[in-house]
Order: sequence, then structure tokens, then C-alpha cells
Amino acid sequence: MKRILYWTVLAVPGWAGEAEFNGRWNLTLERDSRGRAWWLEVTGAGTTGLKGRFVGAPGGQMDEIPRISFEGNELLWEFERVYRRNRDDRERAKGVYRARLKGAGIEGSFEVQGRPETRMKFTGRRAGLAGDRRWQVEAA
Repeated sequence: MKRILYWTVLAVPGWAGEAEFNGRWNLTLERDSRGRAWWLEVTGAGTTGLKGRFVGAPGGQMDEIPRISFEGNELLWEFERVYRRNRDDRERAKGVYRARLKGAGIEGSFEVQGRPETRMKFTGRRAGLAGDRRWQVEAA
């Protein structure tokens, strides 16, 4: 019984940090000449029911995240799809996204596995919700 209590006490702080990822995030790519915007939604962080949805590269559609997990203090999610280098490229590859909490936001990176030249950094801030007064600007 003491062992169970010991491991539970050690696990809770990790889960508490993970739970901070829950919610919707507006992501901005650094140094992106194409002006793309990404969006991430995380639910169940800090539990065994971790799930996510993502709007971003390469197609801009909303997708359920097939592989999402934590590695230490980083949220990791992956997609396997075609990330084209040119018009004729049809090779499937793994896109790897990593994010960590930074202040009230997140910061992270994306890279097509095995292609370091594709690495992009992003930052994120919580997306506002309609009716959530924390995100509304008061009228003067």
C-alpha cells in the first residue's frame, strides 16, 4: 500500500503539468513567408484519455491526431502523410510536432522526420472562447 501511495504522489505533479495543455491553442509559425496559421486542441491531458485535433500542414484541414503523447514535459504529436518537396513527391513521411509550456503559452517545433531542413518553430496562445470574459476587450 505504501508503494502505491508513493508512486501516486510522484505521478500527480507530472499530470498536473500535462493538464495545462488542455484547451484550444492558436499557433503562429515563426518566419513563415506564406502566412499560415495552425490550431491545436488538446483534451484529456493529465489522464489516460489524451486526445487532440489539429489544423495545419500540409493540407489545412482539421484532423484527429492519431498519435499524441507526452515525452517528459513535452507534448508530442505525429501524422504520417505526404509532405511534398516538389509536385511529383508522393512519398509518405512522419511529421513530428513538439510543444512545451512557456509562461501562459506554448512554444514548439515541427519537422518531417529525417528532413532537418523542414524544421519550423511555432508559438501558441490560448484561443478565446465566445462568452469567456477573460478574452473580451471591455468597451471604453
